[in-house]
Amino acid sequence: MRIPRRRQPAKRLVARPVHILGKRIFDTAVVIATAPLTIPVGVITAALVRINMGSPVFYTQHRVGLNEEVFSLLKFRSMLDEFDSQGRQRGIEERIPKFGHILRRSSLDELPQLINVLKGDMSLVGPRPLLIKYVPHYKDSERARHSVRPGITGAAQVSGRNHLGWDVRLKIDADYAREASFLDDLKILVKTVSGVFSSTDIAVPGDGADFLDEHRSYPREEGFALRRFEFRDIPSRVEWFNHPATLEYMTFGSAITEESTEKWLRQARKDPLRGDYVLCDEATDEPLAVVGYRFYDADDLPAIYIAVSPHQHGKGHGSRSTKLLLEHLKENLRLPGAYAELYRDNGASYKLWERLSMHEVDAGLPEGRVRMEIRWDVQDNSDNNGAR
Repeated sequence: MRIPRRRQPAKRLVARPVHILGKRIFDTAVVIATAPLTIPVGVITAALVRINMGSPVFYTQHRVGLNEEVFSLLKFRSMLDEFDSQGRQRGIEERIPKFGHILRRSSLDELPQLINVLKGDMSLVGPRPLLIKYVPHYKDSERARHSVRPGITGAAQVSGRNHLGWDVRLKIDADYAREASFLDDLKILVKTVSGVFSSTDIAVPGDGADFLDEHRSYPREEGFALRRFEFRDIPSRVEWFNHPATLEYMTFGSAITEESTEKWLRQARKDPLRGDYVLCDEATDEPLAVVGYRFYDADDLPAIYIAVSPHQHGKGHGSRSTKLLLEHLKENLRLPGAYAELYRDNGASYKLWERLSMHEVDAGLPEGRVRMEIRWDVQDNSDNNGAR
């Protein structure tokens, strides 16, 4: 099959021909020199993949490389098919068996990319090659990442991998493309080898950020933006929920710790009927409030919640975060509305929902409880990203 080629947007990319040529010579020499070790390891790994996971042994996917040219990325397969032999759809965790986790934690699944390096599609060190659909969502400054060949490892990978936010990861990649030296590449390789042997910072499905196109589709306003609640936000949530100002009006059945919050988040990620987000400062990525929705009844509207950082009270972040969440539910998830429940004597919350055009409805709640909701027209509610 012929792979589509993208037109080279030369004026947008930062070219460093000497650096690119030097890396190409170094990469080829290293791959050839290490072949007596990597080839036997690759053959054994391929056999184990065939035994444990069946055929095909390799996984290929089109990715964007140097000068935004498209190439086929090679990996050992670490995931089972989306549907089992009975036609039942597997969840993301079901698709990665124990052997698949071993491949990923050892980084052996990346070994076939040495072939990509020999072909000239990739380098040993460089920005990780990303999906084709991401290209329209880059900022102009981020497109510099394609002025060098993508790498098996890179500056972002040794700086935090998927635990970094997209803006930080792409900035690190662009800075590398503009400024990195041969010495920087050697340092990255050393850190990579150390990370592989210690199995630190290995990406696990569900732990990382959203897809870039999804991340950049979230609503934003005046320097603030909505994004998905991520594992790096756990310390902030724990600190907020244990703050004296929070404990004055909220009680919890058990201690809120980083361990318990991580367990909660892993469970929440498996629930297709909920979504958890943060309002962040776009300049610093600092989380300012936690917001989200959950369907308690698949035939009802989703219930929404909000918790503002105790250090940010009185700055309008509650109204702003809820407004952006409602916009996300309407424009991105194509849901027909939302509701919130509160105590009638909670005047501040009542006024907040009123300002957002939510109104009280008769829901047969116990005395003192109020349901406020908002509804809007949506043209097509069939594509809601699996929210219901």
